[in-house]
Amino acid sequence: MQRRQFFKISAGVAFSLSSIPMTAIAAGNSDIRTNVLVLGGGMAGLCAAISAKQSGASKVLLVEKGGFLGGHSILSGSGYWIGGTKIQKKAGIDDSLEINWQDSLERGLKLNRFLKRDTGVARLVYEQGPKDLDWLESLGVKFTDQPAQAIGNRKRVHYFAPGYRVGSPQAIKALQAKAESLGVEIILNTNLVSLITESEKRNARVIGAILENNKGNKYAIYADHGVILATGGFANGKEMVEKYHPYLKGVKSHGSKLNVGEGIKAATALGANVIVEHYGFGMNMLFVGTHSNVSIGQPLVEVPLIIVNKNGQRFQDETRGYLAVNHKMVENKFKLAYWILDSKAVKKYKDTSLKIFFEKHRSDASEIK
Repeated sequence: MQRRQFFKISAGVAFSLSSIPMTAIAAGNSDIRTNVLVLGGGMAGLCAAISAKQSGASKVLLVEKGGFLGGHSILSGSGYWIGGTKIQKKAGIDDSLEINWQDSLERGLKLNRFLKRDTGVARLVYEQGPKDLDWLESLGVKFTDQPAQAIGNRKRVHYFAPGYRVGSPQAIKALQAKAESLGVEIILNTNLVSLITESEKRNARVIGAILENNKGNKYAIYADHGVILATGGFANGKEMVEKYHPYLKGVKSHGSKLNVGEGIKAATALGANVIVEHYGFGMNMLFVGTHSNVSIGQPLVEVPLIIVNKNGQRFQDETRGYLAVNHKMVENKFKLAYWILDSKAVKKYKDTSLKIFFEKHRSDASEIK
């Protein structure tokens, strides 16, 4: 089902509700009605709000817990991973949906429990990926001209311009500008308290949400044509991490401090099921020493190297990517690991994937003991 088809199911009639003044929201003492309510202002939430508007919703409200948009997305490595795109073709990269799909299965994705249970969902992501990239470009999001290497047999990482780690804020900025130009109303500094259903029966339709602004005022927003939950995960939700991923207890997260799982809690309170997948926690590698706390997972997907523990022993297949390596480190309680590569690799990648090591140094190895 395409994105626009999804929203047309809930937004396929003519809308005529008048706009609610933002003063009512600030006061926190009035119930508000809208066509579509989007909870969460990261990339998923912004895309959902824009798509709802493009599909015919005359009034869309987007609610964000923080004081600015972006969520986890704005902190990401800025990569959009998919195969069979126009950008690849223009760059001379021979790739396609089927090549991408088969390559992913052969390299271990089929071992993931989620794919075993519902391969159709993942397949849909692969099929829609190139189209969604084109859609993002139509919204004003820019990508670099040359895709980068990642896990797999083709260069499939499309970075938001201007590139790795610095492109995400620009992508969020473009999406916010598009959303505002379409008339999406954005409410900041407002937290989700609970979801509202049309009755107390199990599996009753969700028709709105109870929210609380940063002044402590609570109010309800009712959505006539759908509530979209785009509140992210719980990387910094201590209780939820200990409940669903006890082996990650105490692992530091560099993600959004606001990601503590309110959306998941609100959904499970109504009986929603939770599919727990440990690779959803994309633990990155952090350099120790001259560039302490700098994320350095990216070189692993391109530079030929091996990773060993303090005893010089390999403990994971490096071609599985930095996520697999890092999870194995946590499982084995390794605090440190070491890269081993030769001078040829350094020379070849010193201006790209290894460039960070040749930038200005700052010495601080005190964080890991």
